[in-house]
Amino acid sequence: MKRMIAFLIVAIAVSISAFLCVDLPHNEDYESVVVVSAQENLIDGEVIKNGNDFYYYLSKKNAEKVIKTLDLDKVSGIVYYFSNKSLDYFNKKLNYSLTSPSNVGDRTVYYGYDKSYYDFRLIDGKKMNVQLANDGERWILGYPMILTGF
Repeated sequence: MKRMIAFLIVAIAVSISAFLCVDLPHNEDYESVVVVSAQENLIDGEVIKNGNDFYYYLSKKNAEKVIKTLDLDKVSGIVYYFSNKSLDYFNKKLNYSLTSPSNVGDRTVYYGYDKSYYDFRLIDGKKMNVQLANDGERWILGYPMILTGF
């Protein structure tokens, strides 16, 4: 009976964590990642403090291990950097629809909403939790937004 209860507890915990986890492109072709958090010492490695937040830089090699274990309650945002991709790549790989593009400086910026990600911002009365920007060479994909700037 104790084993059955332990099994049920583990199964429930795994189900809840799977529900809260984000289906981020952690096994895709990104080059690097920045994790933004108000918590100090969240991740080992290169970190920069800006205001109240800590910006943790992760190479792809380190990010693949770290992202799977992140406590999303302690994360303000995750930003992926890509090269040599097209808008079509993101439309096919990710499960959200993007808004019409707008220009911010020399960048083309899109917003979207991904139901699998728990956090969002209200923009023009619509839920948004994904931002995608392109400068002609590099793509920046941010959840819930690009918090590290361009």
